[in-house]
Amino acid sequence: GEWVELPCTVDPVNHTITASVAHFTTFAIIGTVPPVPPPPPPPARFTVSSLGISPSELPAGEEVTISVLVANTGGKSGSYTVVLKIDGVKEAEERVTVRAGLSKEVTFSVTREEADSYEVTVDGRSGSFTVVPVVVPPEPAAFSLSSLAVEPTGVKPGEAVTVSIVVANTGGESGSYTVVLKIDGVKEAEEMVTIAAGESQEVSFSVTREEAGTYTVDVDGLSGSFTVLLLVEPPGVNWALNGGIIGAVVIVAGLIIFLVFRRRAY
Repeated sequence: GEWVELPCTVDPVNHTITASVAHFTTFAIIGTVPPVPPPPPPPARFTVSSLGISPSELPAGEEVTISVLVANTGGKSGSYTVVLKIDGVKEAEERVTVRAGLSKEVTFSVTREEADSYEVTVDGRSGSFTVVPVVVPPEPAAFSLSSLAVEPTGVKPGEAVTVSIVVANTGGESGSYTVVLKIDGVKEAEEMVTIAAGESQEVSFSVTREEAGTYTVDVDGLSGSFTVLLLVEPPGVNWALNGGIIGAVVIVAGLIIFLVFRRRAY
């Protein structure tokens, strides 16, 4: 009851095994079969998903970010080229290498200057973004003063002097401004005016002074002056002096006439 291994010859071409035997008995062919090699892994295979567009609405000239997720569902690492199209025209592309069973995010940055709606396509995935016009806020109100006028420049005590100035709003919005008048450095009066953008307005003040002298006018850095004149009254008539003079003239005239007639008498 023992198995005895006999020398044999294996002919792989004719697929035969030959052994020499000296007697009849029970024979068995026993061999080992090499393991079946595993099938090769499937090649890399890619899917594109999760298209993202952020923001979906933006001002002209700003960036919009477009992203997709590239997954390798195959059995080997491989490379894939992601192509971005805007309105059907190729905008950009990026080649990525992804290991089997993993995924990778691919991101593009796009800008557009013209306000419009734009169609985005990435390997069959589609979306859109909208570019809106840039709204420029108006410049705030800004004021400039000019054309200071002081009229008249010479007055009698108690007479009015008119001080006027032009206030212009050079900004982009309506606004209010307080005009301050100073006489000899001291605040005399003020007036607040509201002026629309691009418009101007004249502001006037009336000033009087009782004392003679020259007064300096200042309105927000613009300066001028006016003078209050000193009144000199004409001298009164001296009737006593005038009467004495007239009397003396009459006496002298009478004396001359008397002497002339006396000389003729002689």
